[in-house]
Amino acid sequence: MPGTLRTSLALWVAAAILLTARVFAAAEPHLVFLNPVVEMGDVHQFQTIEHRFVVENRGDRPFRLTNVQPILKVATATTNRELIPPGESAEIHVIQPVGDVLGESSFRFRVTTDDPSTPEQKLVLRAFVESAYDPETATVEFGEVGRPERAHREIEVTTREAKTLGFRGLVAAPPWVRAEVVEPIPQGFRLRFELSPDAPLGQQTTRFFVATDLGPQDRYVVTLRATIFGDVVARPAQLDFGLIRLGQVGTKTVRLAHREGKPLKIERIEGDLTGVSTREVACRALPEGASTAACRDLEITFRPSISGLLNGTLAVRLDNGEVLPVNYAALAAAPGAEVRDITSELQALAEKNPLPFDPNKPPPLARTPTTPSTKRSVDIKWRAAKEEGIYGYLIYRAEERGGPYFRQSEIVRVPASPVALTEAPAPSSSEVHNYLWTDHNVEPGKTYFYYLDTFSRGGKKQRFSGVLSRTIAPGDATEEPHAQP
Repeated sequence: MPGTLRTSLALWVAAAILLTARVFAAAEPHLVFLNPVVEMGDVHQFQTIEHRFVVENRGDRPFRLTNVQPILKVATATTNRELIPPGESAEIHVIQPVGDVLGESSFRFRVTTDDPSTPEQKLVLRAFVESAYDPETATVEFGEVGRPERAHREIEVTTREAKTLGFRGLVAAPPWVRAEVVEPIPQGFRLRFELSPDAPLGQQTTRFFVATDLGPQDRYVVTLRATIFGDVVARPAQLDFGLIRLGQVGTKTVRLAHREGKPLKIERIEGDLTGVSTREVACRALPEGASTAACRDLEITFRPSISGLLNGTLAVRLDNGEVLPVNYAALAAAPGAEVRDITSELQALAEKNPLPFDPNKPPPLARTPTTPSTKRSVDIKWRAAKEEGIYGYLIYRAEERGGPYFRQSEIVRVPASPVALTEAPAPSSSEVHNYLWTDHNVEPGKTYFYYLDTFSRGGKKQRFSGVLSRTIAPGDATEEPHAQP
């Protein structure tokens, strides 16, 4: 190769390397966000978490934070300085109410800048949100009730994090829902819900909170469902057309009947009528002695024009002034589209993999030591496998077998935990993890009872072990609870 050509080639390669270095240098951000993702640990519902993120200017000129905002409107995000000189830093202070979410949750914040290398940055707070109540939330099912009946239902609100629980009222409940304490119970109270006579007609689903005096979490999530009627009953109040192929027609019938056998008349039908047609006909197959004037059948035909999960409401206006809402829903699909039967698949899965125990009933009592412990502490050891959906474990203790039981620990995480683990490998469905938790808050001569719950990654608790008893006296011994793998 001639010398001139070799020199030109070397210069070209050097220039290419220099250009590449400049490209990489230009890609390096001037504004650097330190630790943009922060683990906040375990918190209760309705608590507030906050953090101060730090951003450094490593460039040679000032850069500006042009906008700092939370993704959720209930949160706030502020900065102590918008313009960051070279070599200096700024803080972004975020405050996030976790609300009523449960389980592993992420809360995001968006920051925009005038740094071309970092025009936008997402900041994230991660937390595991748990409920302080048992169960985590409540559903009050009224079913079909008449508005004049002043129907009522009762639930028990309990916790294992306090000896007593006080009722402070309802928060964000509709005015037609009322509640009062029937009686106190251990670690909670029995609460009666009543629907007022002016409750709205039709199928109602409402979500609100029961306020309590529990320090870690002073609100309890309640969902109430009811199908409310006045003088006239519509059955069913909600129509499920199921799967309808485009080009096909689904037909359902709603029967309207006066509760007192009085004549009724449909004046008109209003609402979302796209693809829906109705026809009023005389009731058939009535019980002996029933008045045909007090009953009308409403045939509803649905011909969907688009695919997807479709729903709507028909308002049936009667001559007595009542307006009965009739909800309908259908899954519309193209003629050749494959639709899986999820219900049958879930049933087959449940039959194939039944629960190893009834989650609503405590497992049987584990063996009781005949010789008192000679150790001034209690070691709780357990082992578990198939933990893919498990976030961690909780330990409860009582001084009587029948309770009350109180929470004793923070969540013991899977697979790593602040509590000592005899093994802490990476999680795997085939691995068995061994755990150890020690209770040092014991008194000589007393007997204590323990059991464990699991916490799913979605924030749901479930019974994990049987009951272990331990009597404290001078000496040393340990026992293992009978745990479900």
